[in-house]
This record gives sequence, structure tokens and C-alpha cells, in this order.
Amino acid sequence: MELSHLDSWPYEIVGRVKCENKEPKILPSSKSSTCEPESMALRQAVEYRPLSSNSIRLFRFDNSAQGIISGEMKSFTLEEPPPYYALSYCWGPRKESSLVGVNGGGLHVSRSLNDALKRLQQFTVTSGDLSHSTIWIWADQLCINQQDNAERSKQVALMGTIYKQAIRTIVWLGDDSDSNSSAWTLVDKIYDIFRERYPKAQTVADIPFAVYSESKFQLSGLPKWDDTKWQHFKHLLGIPWFTRVWVIQEVALSAKDPIILHGQHQYPWHKLSWAAAWLRRRGYTRLEHIPAQLLNVDVMSCIRRSNTPWALDVLLCLTSTKFQATDQRDKVYGLLGLTKEGQDLTNLPDALRPDYGLDVVETYKKVALYIFNKYNNLSTLTRTNTFATSEGISPTQSKHVWEKLPSWVPNWSDSIVVERHLAKSLSWISHSHETDEGILGFPNYYMACGGLALQIHQSKNLSILKLNGLRVDTILRSVRLTDGIESGGRRIDDCHSMIWKTAAPLLSVWGAAEWLTTYIKATTAGHYLIGGRTEAQAMRDGSAYLLGLLSRNENLSTDSTSANSTSELISLLQSLSIGGDAEVYTSISYNFCFQRSFFVTMQGRIGIGPLVTEYGDQIAILLGGEVPYVLRSRDSITILLGESYVHGLIQGEMVQGLRTGILSLEVIEIH
Repeated sequence: MELSHLDSWPYEIVGRVKCENKEPKILPSSKSSTCEPESMALRQAVEYRPLSSNSIRLFRFDNSAQGIISGEMKSFTLEEPPPYYALSYCWGPRKESSLVGVNGGGLHVSRSLNDALKRLQQFTVTSGDLSHSTIWIWADQLCINQQDNAERSKQVALMGTIYKQAIRTIVWLGDDSDSNSSAWTLVDKIYDIFRERYPKAQTVADIPFAVYSESKFQLSGLPKWDDTKWQHFKHLLGIPWFTRVWVIQEVALSAKDPIILHGQHQYPWHKLSWAAAWLRRRGYTRLEHIPAQLLNVDVMSCIRRSNTPWALDVLLCLTSTKFQATDQRDKVYGLLGLTKEGQDLTNLPDALRPDYGLDVVETYKKVALYIFNKYNNLSTLTRTNTFATSEGISPTQSKHVWEKLPSWVPNWSDSIVVERHLAKSLSWISHSHETDEGILGFPNYYMACGGLALQIHQSKNLSILKLNGLRVDTILRSVRLTDGIESGGRRIDDCHSMIWKTAAPLLSVWGAAEWLTTYIKATTAGHYLIGGRTEAQAMRDGSAYLLGLLSRNENLSTDSTSANSTSELISLLQSLSIGGDAEVYTSISYNFCFQRSFFVTMQGRIGIGPLVTEYGDQIAILLGGEVPYVLRSRDSITILLGESYVHGLIQGEMVQGLRTGILSLEVIEIH
């Protein structure tokens, strides 16, 4: 679903002079025209009658009408609505409009909605759900007065209930084509292979994880990669619907399996859902042949399979970089129907109550403070804006939003664009069973604050976050892991060459064994245990790669290191690399390092942090934060740059200093 700004859409109802006194009410327009019937119709505007706090409008087709789509619209309470379908679609270009007959009048709607209604009218006639004469339709453009901000805000709060109480959600993807038909044929093929391999699978966990194997792909029965069906599959999932934030709850809350209408064809959602899950679990989604939007399908399906509402911070972290919205406030509002808070609208916290009178910055500030206080941790700081690169900020109005946000407020807007397959944060979203809610946090061994609780102090200036913490170290030198790095196969080597040169001076200080262990842990952000790998295996994997790196770049072994230190390290690498898988290490390290900075601190620590990290920036432990954070202080103003992984600070090492009195807390004011 999509809600437009007040003035962004030529929204108007026109009608005949004689009309039935139904909802909505037709009023004379001040516009002048001739008195011919068509012209008189264009002189009539509409005034939607106000809705009660728990009412919605529904539309029903007049199947006897000829020409334009026509029908009646009435209001109903959500306690006892008639059977209705809820439509999920994209508005499409605002300048392309069509006329729909409403209660004897006419409403200009987007061409996309008009096409959807035509197809939906056919569907209601042929559907086996109910007799078509009793079925109503809910579609936002028809059923919400888009010119009334107050009504929009109230209806948005009801959105979850609207989709939950519908017969089912109907998804409209637009007109069909031969290429799209080919793509759906491929979806069927993937689904059939999945069911053939796992006929008893009832949950995604029944599909075992696997790393992609070209040899296994050859035997899978799937088309070869040069088959046009894969390009058609990309084109299909490139349809804007798959990236709109509103569609998440529209799919997830559908009482019955959503039905996808694509031109004259219809497809069950569950087939696409299982196909996406199988491709992800079998390691295909890291391949360029697979459209990135497949993960969006998987996210929607994951939330749909859950039997319990999710926490808002998890949903925001999971969806903000994958899904988009025309109105950036909807990046929050579009998720409310899926949250715990959104289940009881009478007690919806004020900070989450949709208010289109507030701008984006104020909305995000209110929501961020609510999350900090509600969940008593700082995990949501993983979405703060300073991780963005100048290349990664979209040239849209949301760039303005990014510049206005206080540094501690997460940027959930569309402005953050991160390269595919890169870790967008150091956090994890996990749930013990797919029917449970997800939990936002970090690996268990991330405990920088040592379990000390978040302490936020009230501030007269709502743009300042005041909280307890420790400034424990300062950046001595850093290197941005984008500068001068080539694209393609050499990118990983280029990245590690820069890291090596930055960390090499510490080799003679630490010794080969400690240096190597620290290097591998820092360059994987401690995520080397992914996939059940042991620390010993992770060391073998990293050693295998680094030994190859030195053989490909002989100058690295002589730069900034003594001959004895280098010789000792090479001997260690040769010993440890036996049985190592360099590809596993490079995949993890590239994922966490690229588009970040690698740094050395004044106290001799190494780590990775925000791309913008530079000399003089501070490493801080914030109470309630499971990772160290990078701060920058200039002219008595401190801003948050973002989260970091610093070896030697990640497991609560600084808390002992508090207990012994060597260190003391301070109130840090972040602007």
C-alpha cells in the first residue's frame, strides 16, 4: 500500500448533478465549465464524510456497468465488516490517471489501480472464496481520503487490522508479458525441485544450509545460467512492488495464502515463498544470477510464518535497506501492524502513533528514543547514518533527511544504499524457531559494556542524546577500504593489501601468533564462527588466504616489517594453512570490511569501524551497547560515527577498570 503527500497527487472525485445520497457526499465545485453532461461531471468535487475511529470504507463492483469501472462505496466498522479483499499494489506514476465510478460520481485514480480493479473484478466473478455479489474491496486510493492528513494518520494505524480481517490479500503486479510467464515457469520449476528433495518440509529449517556448489548446480535440474529464464526472473522481481515497505504487512497479515495477479495469470504466494527459501538456504542468493529482491520475498515470508508480532527495532533493522517508501515516515508506519505495540491500537504509544503533521526527522527522533527506552539497549544504533558513503546516498529528498538527522538517530530512509552482499551492520537478527519473533542483537561473545544497563539522561534539547559511557581509546591511523580498490576479482586482494600495510608495524611488537589471530578476528568482526566453523578452522581458512596474498604481492612481506618477523609469520602461515579454505575467509572478511575503515588505535588495538573514521576519533563504550562506538568531538560537540569491532574491547574488558576505579563513567552528550 502507498500513501501520498497531500499535494503530490491530483486527487478528485467528479460526478453527475443527480446522485444518490451515499458515502462519499458529492459537493459542487467552484470550477467553471459548460453545462454538457461530461463537463458538468467535471464540475463536481467530493467531500468524504468523516470516519469513526474504528471504521473503514469499502468498494463493491457494479458488474452490470459498461465502460469504466464503477461501483458503490460505503463505510463499515471493523468489528463487523462484510467479506472483502484487501488489494496490494503500487500506485505507479502520479500523472497517469483514470476515472472510476463511485456512487454515481467519478474518482481519478492512478492507472495502476484502475488496471488492478479491472483484473480484480474478473477475479471476484471467478473466485471460489465467496459469491462475487457479496465481496467488497479495500484499496487505499479509493477508501482513504488522501487530502485529509488526520484521516490518513488514523487509517494507517488501522492498516494491520484491515489486512488481517480481509478474506485474503490480492497482489497486483501489473500487466503480464512473455518474459514474465517464463519467469513464473522458472518459479514453478524451483518449487518442484524443492518439493522433490524435501517432500515433508513444513518449515524453512527443514531445508539444510549449504554453500553454493557449481557441480551440485549442474545436477540440480535447474536451467543453465545462460538460459533467458534467469534474466526473466530478475525482471519479474525487479517490479517495484517487491521493494515497497507497505507490502510486507499486506502479505504477512493475509488470513489466507495471498494470490498474485499478473496480467491474466494468477499464482499462489506460497510457491514463490518456498522457492525463495530454498534458493537462500542452498546458497544461491549470493550469486549475481539471482535477483537481490529474492531476499525481500524471503523476509516477507519469514514474518508471515511467525505466529507472534515482532519488536519494532527488529523490523526496522531488517527492512530499512531492502524496502522503500515514497513518504519516508512510512518506513516506520508501514510496519506497525506487524509489531507488538500495533496489536492494541487503543494503547498505541504516542511516539508510534502515525502523525503526518510531523516531518521525517521529528518522526525518527521520537521513534528512536522510544526504542532505546523500550528495549533498554543500543542495538538499533546499527542503522545510524554515518555508515553511508557519498556514493551510497540516493539523489532524492531523503538525502536532505540524512543531513538533518542527529547522529544518534537511525537513518531508516531510502537514502542508505549498500552494495549487495556486504554486511550492513554488525548486528544479527535471530529467532529460535521460525514461528517465533526475531531478536535484534549481536553474537553472544559481543558484550562490550559487560552487561551494564543503558542509562539515558533527560535533555532539554531533544536533538541531544545524553547517556553514560567511557571514552577508552583514540584512532591513530585508519584506511578507508574503498579508496583505490579495483572492482572485480582483485577487490579482495586490494582490500587486504591496505589492511596488511596498516597493521604490519604491530607484527614485530606482538609476535606472529598474536598478530595473526588478532588480524583474522578483526577482519571478520569476530563472525568467523558462522556456519558452525570452529576458531581453529577459521585460523586455517584465514592463513590459507593470507599465504596466497603474500605470494601474489611479494612487496607486502617486506613493507614495514622486519625480516625476522616476516619469516616467522610465513612459517606460521604455511603450517596453519593446511586444510584451510581461503574462499570462506575471503567471503566473510570482504562482507564485513569493504566500505568500512580499518584502524589502529593509540593504545595499539586494531579494528574496523565506520568508513568516515579518521585520526583523532574516539573509541567509546556506551552502557547498554554490546559493541564499541566511534565518536568524533569538534568544538565541544560530539557526534556518533557508528559501531565498530575493536579486538580487546569486545568482551567487556573495560568493565573491570570501572570496578577497580581505574576508569570512571561520564555523561556523554551526542548531537
